[in-house]
Amino acid sequence: MTYVVVLAVTGVVNYNGKSRAIWSTHPIEKPYLIYQIGSADPELAVKAAKTVMNDVSGIDLNCGCPKPFSTSGGMGAALLTNPDLLCSILTALRDAMPPEISVSAKIRLLPTQEDTLKLVERIVDTGVSALTVHCRTRNMRKTEKATIERLREIVEFVEKMGKGVAVIENGDCLGYEDAKRVREATGQFRWVCVITCRLILHRCSFRHDCHRCGV
Repeated sequence: MTYVVVLAVTGVVNYNGKSRAIWSTHPIEKPYLIYQIGSADPELAVKAAKTVMNDVSGIDLNCGCPKPFSTSGGMGAALLTNPDLLCSILTALRDAMPPEISVSAKIRLLPTQEDTLKLVERIVDTGVSALTVHCRTRNMRKTEKATIERLREIVEFVEKMGKGVAVIENGDCLGYEDAKRVREATGQFRWVCVITCRLILHRCSFRHDCHRCGV
């Protein structure tokens, strides 16, 4: 059970669990805040999204976490091998959310590029606004070099679909020079963004268990 408390003095919004706030935000963050969820059930995903929708600008479905606490429940990277369920969750989210709330997904590469492109096509067809691609497969870890060279074909494929979906790169991007390298490697400057999760987590002061999934 989660209930929302707004602190009158600061305006901070606390989503409280049984004993403490499990997530806090502030209205000033809303235009920039994308809330990522893990789910293996379209109905529960929509319920979660509706819980936070007044305080976020978008909902992102995590389809890349390889940790057992996620995959054992059919969430995270387990969705990569269950595209019907993955896409049904995204479709349910898009149908349930108002147009001003974006819906997006984060995936990992599949072992073959052909299978990756097939999955990307299905995800884009659900109506997502953006797709983050972690340029590692499910079995790769952060100590292994991200295969960024595979991203260019994905970006070109998504662009040719003509639906205006942004592609966001994840993996081995720790700063400006890495971001520049990624964009040059893809040959795209209009459609590719990068996400520097590891650098953000390294510098943040959140509890370590808030980001145990890793990047």
